[in-house]
Amino acid sequence: MLTFATRGSFPKSRLIQFMNSMGLEKNFFLLTIEEVLDSEILIYVEKNERILGIGGIRFLPGTVMKFFKIPIDFVVVLAEFQGQSIGRKIRTEIDKAGQDRFNYFVATMAKDNKKALNLYKKSGFKYLGATNDRIYQLRPSNFSGLIIYCLLKVGFYIIMPIRVLWKKIFSIS
Repeated sequence: MLTFATRGSFPKSRLIQFMNSMGLEKNFFLLTIEEVLDSEILIYVEKNERILGIGGIRFLPGTVMKFFKIPIDFVVVLAEFQGQSIGRKIRTEIDKAGQDRFNYFVATMAKDNKKALNLYKKSGFKYLGATNDRIYQLRPSNFSGLIIYCLLKVGFYIIMPIRVLWKKIFSIS
């Protein structure tokens, strides 16, 4: 059963149980339970009152970043239930829930999470860039989102080399 929940109506104890049962998926899923509970939208698939997969939208954390309200999209499905289109169903519902609210969706995932990369590519996400351990993607919802994608793509290629240089300079002691 696919369930849509808004902030305050999340099944916290079952989400904690889900997060604790993730096993190796925890290495790929880059969010904590607190970050999941801080989501604007949460969609989950359950069977026999057990959550099999979750997805949603949260805003980029931090006081300044929350001001910009950058919608971060996430999806995770327990390993034993992958390959059953659960992630795709969740992604589709995220699109429906946020399409009128957001000009774009941003996704960030572990570089070696091939299944997530494939899911987001099939969902129309476009590559923005990468850091050492993460890949950043964006899916525009409309023309404004496409403009934002272009600006972020340019910004990413300007900021990342500066970030690498900054780390090199200040990590020398």
